Amino acid sequence: MSVLDALWEDRDVRFDLSAQQMKTRPGEVLIDCLDSIEDTKGNNGDREITRPN
Repeated sequence: MSVLDALWEDRDVRFDLSAQQMKTRPGEVLIDCLDSIEDTKGNNGDREITRPN
């Protein structure tokens, strides 16, 4: 795997990450956190809650 493949955050949204993968890297700052997400494609109107693994 190249270094560029390891930096997927700039182009993908993933919902199946472990708590370890969610930690910020040196130099990163958390500016927002989305706890409640609505699926508008498959389950319109169903509310989903993200939980740490």
